[in-house]
Amino acid sequence: MKRITTLIALFTIGMITRARDNDTTLVLQKADSLVVKTEIQAKGSPVPQETDEYYNFSNVDNVLTWKKVFTSDYTAEELKTKMEQSNRFKDINLQDNVITASLNPSQMDYRGAGYDYMSTPMYISQHLVGSDVTVQVKENRFRVIMNAIYYQMNSDINMGYVSIPKGSIDSLNSFTKNGSIKKIFFNNHSAEILDYNFTKIFSFPKNNIINDEEDW
Repeated sequence: MKRITTLIALFTIGMITRARDNDTTLVLQKADSLVVKTEIQAKGSPVPQETDEYYNFSNVDNVLTWKKVFTSDYTAEELKTKMEQSNRFKDINLQDNVITASLNPSQMDYRGAGYDYMSTPMYISQHLVGSDVTVQVKENRFRVIMNAIYYQMNSDINMGYVSIPKGSIDSLNSFTKNGSIKKIFFNNHSAEILDYNFTKIFSFPKNNIINDEEDW
């Protein structure tokens, strides 16, 4: 009787152990599926895990910087005049084919970039964005460099949510330890929306985007 009981007990333990093994296998299979799914999503996403430059943004001396090159028939003086006439800039100065200025705090057109209010970060949808601007002019082209990018509250459209009146975008989208821009800046559409708007601001008639840094 004891032998039969022992055999039954061993059989039961074996079944439980096998069940546990099967459960473990199932869990591992699910985990593997999640890993594979994550890898597929990462490969299919237009957003890299880390990046040195994306949507024309890069880390320049630990400052979030946007750079783009445009073709143009304008001289430096003509380009300065265009910037003045646009009413988008202040403190515009020209010296040795280099224009420096400040972008007046402006509402970013997130809808033009393809996003709605709910999918746009609050510091863009409810705030104005400004920056320092440097425009380097060469024959038939100019390069725009924007940094010290900041946001400030737009009281005209603020909907009562708690928001920071003014701050640096660098402080929201800091860099990784190796100096790459954190992926949140791309995942939340910030980079794409800002790139669309900055490009639009400098798309004067008679110029086109070439963005060829190597040939600059």
